[in-house]
Amino acid sequence: MIDIIQMPFEAVIIDITSKYQKIKTSDYKVKGQFPIIDQSQKFIAGYTDDEKKVVKDHLPVIIFGDHTKILKYIDFPIAIGADGVKVLKVKKHAYSKYIYYYLKSLKLTDAGYSRHFKYLKEKILPIPSNILDQIRIATLLSRIEAPC
Repeated sequence: MIDIIQMPFEAVIIDITSKYQKIKTSDYKVKGQFPIIDQSQKFIAGYTDDEKKVVKDHLPVIIFGDHTKILKYIDFPIAIGADGVKVLKVKKHAYSKYIYYYLKSLKLTDAGYSRHFKYLKEKILPIPSNILDQIRIATLLSRIEAPC
């Protein structure tokens, strides 16, 4: 049996959006050295060659679209788009990919094109107390989600 601990969102996740310099959509390039991640449906929205706008230190991170509720798991250096992107870092006692999959399973209140992060921050996260259980669950979900 897996022992589950119920933890408030902010005990598990830190909003590190302020560590990134945001790039305006008008400055996205079709090709470039570094991918730009935003809240759109497309996994990579564009590219930049401006290394000063790229953060490499805090990986992996989870991107949350504050307007779109889109979630993306990122484990490579990126720059972020300017509008409505939250960059979330999972604290050490939880496995980032497990938290990503749990967040994807949530049904958040739909507030139209309003901000949704406030609803995400209200959530209580059920986390297996054993990190190996978190890794096993995330690995299984990754296999299920992977294209054939």
